[in-house]
Amino acid sequence: MSAPNGSAIHLRERFSEIPNNIFIPVTTDEEYDQEDGPAVVELDRDGLPEDPTELCTLLENEQSPRKFWMQIALAYARLRRLDTAIEIIKQGIPHQTSDQEKLPMLHCLTYLFLERSRTAPANAESGSAEQTKQHFLQLATQTINEAARIDPSSPLVTLTTGIFAVFQSSTPNSTERTHKLDTALRSFDRVIQQASKRGNMLATMGKARVLYGKKRYEQALACYQEVLQKRPDMDPDPRIGIGLCFWQLGHKEDAQKAWARALELNPDSKVANVLMTEYYLHVTSTIPEHEPDFAINYKNAINHTQRAYKADKNLAIANSAFATHFLAKKGFPQCESLAKKATQYSDVPAISSDAYFTLARKFHAEGNHQEAFANYRKSDQAREGGWLPAKLGVGQVQILLQDISGAKLTFEGIVQEHPKCVEAKTVLGTLYANEVLSSIPRSGFTASKDDISELHRKAILLLDSVRNTWKADNTIDPAHETILLTLSRLYEHDQPEKSRQCLEQVEKMHIAAAESAEGDEDTPAAVPLQLINNMAVMCWNQGQYAKARELYQRALSGIPQLKQQDETADTDALATTLTYNLARCEEAAGNLDEAITQYEKILQHHEHYIDANMRLAYIFAKRHGVNSEAAQSKITQLMSTDGNNLEVRALYAWFLNRQRRKPPTNIGEDPEQRHFKNTLQTHDKHDRYSLTGMGNIYLMAAREMRRETDPEKEKRRKTYEKAVEFFDKALQLDPKNAYAAQGIAIAMVEDKRDLRGAVSIFNSVRDTLSNDVHAVINLGHCLAGLEQWGRATEMYETAITKFNQGRDPNLLAAIGRVWYVRGKREAHKNPKEAYEHINTALKYAKDALELAKESPIFMFNVAFLQSELVNQIMLLKETQRNVAIMEAAAIELDEAVKSFLALSTNSHPPYPPKELEARANLSRTMRKQLDRRIASQREYETTTSARLASARAQREKEIAAEQEARRRKQEAEEEKKRKIAEERRRLVEEAREFAARKAEEEQEREERDATRKRGRTEGRNKRGPKRDVVDSDDDDLGAGYESDNRSRSRSRSEAAEPRKRKKSGETPGKKKEPPRKKKKLTRGGSSSGKYKSKDTIDSADEEALDDLDSLDEDDAEMPPSSSAPVPAEKSGAEDDEEVEAVTSTARRGKKRVVDDDEEDEIEDKDIDMGDAPPVPQDDEED
Repeated sequence: MSAPNGSAIHLRERFSEIPNNIFIPVTTDEEYDQEDGPAVVELDRDGLPEDPTELCTLLENEQSPRKFWMQIALAYARLRRLDTAIEIIKQGIPHQTSDQEKLPMLHCLTYLFLERSRTAPANAESGSAEQTKQHFLQLATQTINEAARIDPSSPLVTLTTGIFAVFQSSTPNSTERTHKLDTALRSFDRVIQQASKRGNMLATMGKARVLYGKKRYEQALACYQEVLQKRPDMDPDPRIGIGLCFWQLGHKEDAQKAWARALELNPDSKVANVLMTEYYLHVTSTIPEHEPDFAINYKNAINHTQRAYKADKNLAIANSAFATHFLAKKGFPQCESLAKKATQYSDVPAISSDAYFTLARKFHAEGNHQEAFANYRKSDQAREGGWLPAKLGVGQVQILLQDISGAKLTFEGIVQEHPKCVEAKTVLGTLYANEVLSSIPRSGFTASKDDISELHRKAILLLDSVRNTWKADNTIDPAHETILLTLSRLYEHDQPEKSRQCLEQVEKMHIAAAESAEGDEDTPAAVPLQLINNMAVMCWNQGQYAKARELYQRALSGIPQLKQQDETADTDALATTLTYNLARCEEAAGNLDEAITQYEKILQHHEHYIDANMRLAYIFAKRHGVNSEAAQSKITQLMSTDGNNLEVRALYAWFLNRQRRKPPTNIGEDPEQRHFKNTLQTHDKHDRYSLTGMGNIYLMAAREMRRETDPEKEKRRKTYEKAVEFFDKALQLDPKNAYAAQGIAIAMVEDKRDLRGAVSIFNSVRDTLSNDVHAVINLGHCLAGLEQWGRATEMYETAITKFNQGRDPNLLAAIGRVWYVRGKREAHKNPKEAYEHINTALKYAKDALELAKESPIFMFNVAFLQSELVNQIMLLKETQRNVAIMEAAAIELDEAVKSFLALSTNSHPPYPPKELEARANLSRTMRKQLDRRIASQREYETTTSARLASARAQREKEIAAEQEARRRKQEAEEEKKRKIAEERRRLVEEAREFAARKAEEEQEREERDATRKRGRTEGRNKRGPKRDVVDSDDDDLGAGYESDNRSRSRSRSEAAEPRKRKKSGETPGKKKEPPRKKKKLTRGGSSSGKYKSKDTIDSADEEALDDLDSLDEDDAEMPPSSSAPVPAEKSGAEDDEEVEAVTSTARRGKKRVVDDDEEDEIEDKDIDMGDAPPVPQDDEED
């Protein structure tokens, strides 16, 4: 780059105005002065003494002007001895004789304070006497205030105030930062306005810096470019600011060029070197590490960082960059010292945050979690609004410190503030999943509490959203695989299909990895066999037994290859597990023979494999019965070999339960009770299965006890209490034992009728035992007892639909009972709705009877509801029923009579036969009443239908009349609109034609006038003598022209006088009226501007006046129009406005007669005055 005059640019050195040698005048005797000239003390600006005390004393004694004080102080500042310079200025200020002399020194002192604050640490170390940056800023504040008191209007005070505000804007508080930047911007703008045309470049630089801080990068760039154009040698270099603006605007390469140029002019610029480091680090972030360009650019970044560090070893950003470099190289001691220095000397929040973050990572890598946590916190707090990487570090360290609750709060805050942060959602979802999976047993429970269910939902939501970011990517990634496996476990019980899909995606990842590594087709060994086993288990749980069988066999066939690849793998245990799972799959599919074959295959290698023996015993019991020889032999063998195993004892208890014929009269004689008692006494008194089984035995015994007398009731109550004791002990050992909780709830209902307490327990049991229908049915019974009909019906219907219990007649009868009781409660309040409820109950009762056709109870239920339905119909009003439903009810009632009579002769009637016969007789009586009601209803409907038909016909006529009236009205309105639109179009067309004729006539008139003017001009030139050309500055031009005009005007006026009198009705003898004021005629109205319009009508003789008179007379007969054509597209309101404008214009222009005096004025307009300004004219001529 070159200067505007073509010379090379060299940045102006700071303090260049300080002379190389400073000459301080001193006083001496007169003789010496006369012989050798004035006595001076010479100082070399590069050789100043270490102690300036003598210099200050000299300046005081000699009462030297402020110039020497300032030169010496700035000479010390040039040598970076700012503290010495500050002391010299402080000593010099009191020796100035006036405030005007003090003012420059105060400004100089403010500058020195600000410059010193740049090198001072932002945070002093403990025990250090070094002053901080804030200390020097406070001193600068005091100095500025003192300068402002002397001369508040001084541009230097304003400029210094702006610069100081920029210094103060380095604060993490956005409100305070904005306020300081606004203050600085006002100060710089004021200085720029007060400056000369050349401007104040320092104020412009300050304004650019403020605009950059306010993120108005385009405006800041313009200011920096202005400084560069006017002062290319400016220090500080505007190229650095230009590069920063380009960087923020996304032009990275342009920024690099600007900074490179700044380094060409000043290779030691620490700021430019740091910015070049930032550029090369940005380039490396876009290049893979294995490419050669990565190493080249990274080396360039380190080189520029070294240059910046050599220029200023306390430069915070350079220290921070080097600390990050040494952290990557695991040079922890150097990393710590550099990062601490960066935190000490940085006043920029972002740099301080980076330094604290580097320190935290260093402590994190060393395992010092407490220090890492503290520095992550400082890094987060250093930036306003926090910093995401530091927040993530805080959460990670909290997990390492086992503060799981704090970690969840941290990551919840991150996810709320940064919804797209994949890392935070991954960690938070994993924390939720671990808590859920540790709280939910793997035995089919989905949740035990509401909060666990909510955590379950949140974990799935978070991890699934993370999965969606790379769902289509099958690249193997340990983090992705972990997320998918966790999601599979979370989906396992609620959404098994999605669980299986997660496992299949993991399988695809392994297949893709194997293909990319070997280039071969997929083989069973390419996928972990444990993963295949899990996929098979998911298919088995979903009932996809064929798919599960295929996967198990695939995994078994891959065991030999796994053994070849990894000799240390426990293939025997894996094969045993896979074979057992395959046998369970065959058993679930109903292939019992194949299942037995697989179990026996296991027993060939592991004779005492308990689970296989237990499954064989269970299969024999299901196939041949619990009393069969095969089942008894197998269970006896199990009890003899593994009788101490609690699982085997539980299976034996199941055998005993299935062998029971009827409840024993004495609980102590029950074999199952003795077995449970023996288990609790001799094997494990805390066996939860035995405790729950004991509770069930006492519960069933209490249910069968008689309760007619008080002793029997008391015995029954104590038996229930005994059952509750066993259930309660089981719950103490396992608070999530839903079976024990359900036993307590049943005892509460049957013994104490505590329905509300039982409902809360059954709700918890239902949430825990998600696959147990009995919990849902029991909850429905309790809700029905509490008359919560809607919820009870919902529970019953859930049992029917979800658990395939639609074939249970008892459940259908229970639902019908709920609908019946609900209808009876509303029989009088809402008869119509009660009828619907009873009808629904009848439907369920018929469905139950269809499943148990020989059951007298269900037959009675149907007959009873049929009679109740008739009762409810007779309660309905005539408007709420009709003949059809009444006749249908009559048929139902006839069937009820038959059913009651049939039940009365049944061998096992539900009620005494006489009561059933009485109900049949009552139904016959109701049938007669119903017949009378049917006749009455039919008569009512006939009468009502006739009235309704008449009213309907009348209403249809009224509606037709209203529609016809609306149609006619609409047609009339449309016709009116059409006529108006047609009239508007006609007027617009006439106005357009009139405007065209006027334009043609105007053009013809102008052509005639131009012809006459040329003729008169030629005539004057022939008659009169030639006139010399006069300059536009000649004063006689106006006078000569005016006299010629007046002579011509008089001759024409005299000739036209008889005609004018004739037209106006005057006689020659009458006294002449005073002349009227004359106005020029313009086309389209008078000009609204300063200058007169050129579109004037020129009339030079009588013929022109006659033409104008005839035109005015014609105008009176022609339609009004505007002077411009009207666009054809306009219509409606716009057309009206145009027509009105044309009419008003024509009215204003009517009957306008131009006299001779006005002709003279009009002719004046024809003279070309060149570029001379228009001369105002009076309305009348002299």
